[in-house]
Amino acid sequence: MGKTFKTFYKVALLIIGMLGVFFYLALEGQKERDKAKEKIDFTRIGTEQGLVQNGRKIFFGKGRCAGCHSLGRDPTTQRAPGLFAVGDRLTRDFMYESLTDPEAYIKKNFDPPEPKNYSMTMPASNRPPIGLSENEMLAVIAFLQSQGGKVTISPADLTPAKGG
Repeated sequence: MGKTFKTFYKVALLIIGMLGVFFYLALEGQKERDKAKEKIDFTRIGTEQGLVQNGRKIFFGKGRCAGCHSLGRDPTTQRAPGLFAVGDRLTRDFMYESLTDPEAYIKKNFDPPEPKNYSMTMPASNRPPIGLSENEMLAVIAFLQSQGGKVTISPADLTPAKGG
């Protein structure tokens, strides 16, 4: 009877420990999701650098861009084109169209030397499930432009009435 109780006790402790770890990870994940959902007060952004920093937060958070796109020279994913130095390669208008109507134009040689077939289809970022606002999309474009190019979006381009 003593050996059975010790075995039961060890198994119970193991299960409680595992549940504790899963509970902790779930709470941490919720904190990250809550952080990604934070609204940005675009009326407080007064500099181009502030716009770029908030665009970076959206790119890696609410926008979910980094789940498919990489910014490094060597793409870490085959889901979507890498965005290394994208600010030097694409115009503001092209980036905006890519966010709002990704299927409108597929640039054949985005990733030289030959086009690739990617496993994912990009959703329109201004509609569910992502649902970026106009200002959030402009911030993401400013961040992408800062990746090797000149940022052409300023805080004056934002729409204060719509906020984040």
